Amino acid sequence: MNLFVRNYDSYFIEWKSSLNRKPILLAGARQVGKTSAVKKFGIENYKKVFELNFMRDVEILSNIFNDGLQ
Repeated sequence: MNLFVRNYDSYFIEWKSSLNRKPILLAGARQVGKTSAVKKFGIENYKKVFELNFMRDVEILSNIFNDGLQ
């Protein structure tokens, strides 16, 4: 899979090397490659990658998170 080098790529590398990193929230226009950039970074930098897609798996993920709040 060939992807364009995006501004995200350097940001992800900087984030990974930070000792005080927090979760990343990506915002931007639709269909510009945010998900693809995250997946590419994960595959290239970690042994395992898990995807939680709140748009696709709303019911399953809301049940997991709602149960934890009680």
